[in-house]
Amino acid sequence: MSKSQKCEGYIFHIFSDFVSQESRTKLQNLAKDLSKIYPCEIKIHICNDELFAGLPTLNGNYLTYFRFFIPRFMPKEAQICLYLDIDMLVLGDLRGLFALDMGDKSVGVVSDYILSNAMKKRPALIAKNHTFQNIVFSGTHFNAGFMLLNLSVWEKKKIAQKCFEVIANYHLDMHDQDSLNAVITQKNRLKLPFGFNCLPRAFLQSICNDESRHFKFDYTRKEMDYSLQNPVILHFTSGVKKAWQSPQIYNAQGQNISALWWDIALQTPHFSEILRKNFEALKQNPHKIFESQSAIYLLNHTRKNGKFLGFFSFFTLPFITAKIFNTFEREIAKISNFKNLDSKNIIKHLHKILES
Repeated sequence: MSKSQKCEGYIFHIFSDFVSQESRTKLQNLAKDLSKIYPCEIKIHICNDELFAGLPTLNGNYLTYFRFFIPRFMPKEAQICLYLDIDMLVLGDLRGLFALDMGDKSVGVVSDYILSNAMKKRPALIAKNHTFQNIVFSGTHFNAGFMLLNLSVWEKKKIAQKCFEVIANYHLDMHDQDSLNAVITQKNRLKLPFGFNCLPRAFLQSICNDESRHFKFDYTRKEMDYSLQNPVILHFTSGVKKAWQSPQIYNAQGQNISALWWDIALQTPHFSEILRKNFEALKQNPHKIFESQSAIYLLNHTRKNGKFLGFFSFFTLPFITAKIFNTFEREIAKISNFKNLDSKNIIKHLHKILES
């Protein structure tokens, strides 16, 4: 390791409402092992749920709001901090992000999948009472699972305080993400390439801003293709199962992107044993594999001139797949040696079932 590399290093901050002593010990030992490869530290921050009492919960907890207070946990000399959701997999070098000149921008973000389009009314936050006006979003949403925080600007502009004001006075569809998009307007964001927050739904439907006024992603086709071919961070969100919930999650090209996550997870010191047990248990559930392949079959057989038909949009796929399983449950159960079938053979069986 060179002298310059020894001067660098990552500090990972974990924000949670609870971390067991066993996990703390494993994380400390993990940091020591990782530091032999590249300097790093792991710090744990436990936040008090009472700060968020009365707010809507997400998955039964308040963890999603913890990101508001990240700047208060950072050392005073820190200028930039990268926030990542837990359901992400880093595939590339992130050091370039910390060299960006963010100027007076509050955050560096990646544009999210667009639920509305040019022919529909732009999404808005509806006020809880007439004291406040509805907030109509200008431009596209960003996905709050990835945020490059300009710490001093975040605090100076009182982002956390303003977000809580929005949460208290408006009806939200997407929890804190709605409030962040309402408070951090387009002019206060640094737009980054899609590859830094690559959502699996883009593999299914990625209509770009230079292809249609009804575009789903605010990137050009050239920008999107490069990001999909060279993702820096995969984000297992937007209606897709988490990588640790399924051993096989496929993109539209039939590539198993879940395997990327498991390949790293099973090599993680001090956690590999329990992860391997979970992985082996998942592999014993053949329906998870067939569900993934069913979705890919539908995608590959509902395209016209390379574009997906409107009816088979991203949101209908889970329901269509569920319908197939409910309708053809007996036929699917008859497939012998089911869990050992490869991708092509599963699709072959599914094709026969649907034609019958």
